[in-house]
Amino acid sequence: MAQIIELDGTEYTTCADAARFLNLSRAQVSNLCKSGKFTPKKLGGSVFVPFHEVRRYKALEGSSTRKPGRSAE
Repeated sequence: MAQIIELDGTEYTTCADAARFLNLSRAQVSNLCKSGKFTPKKLGGSVFVPFHEVRRYKALEGSSTRKPGRSAE
């Protein structure tokens, strides 16, 4: 389960939790932030991404976010 925090009425999760949710590496999530797919927000030493953007990305990308060699359990 991803850790969710609410800031200014928007739910955010950490990049690490977003990576687990999407079955991606943290580096891949960081690249998605850099490419504009996610709108990151830095708080202290942590980076958060809007959870609705993570859910939307998962819905659009579907099973293509799975790492090669992993089953779809």
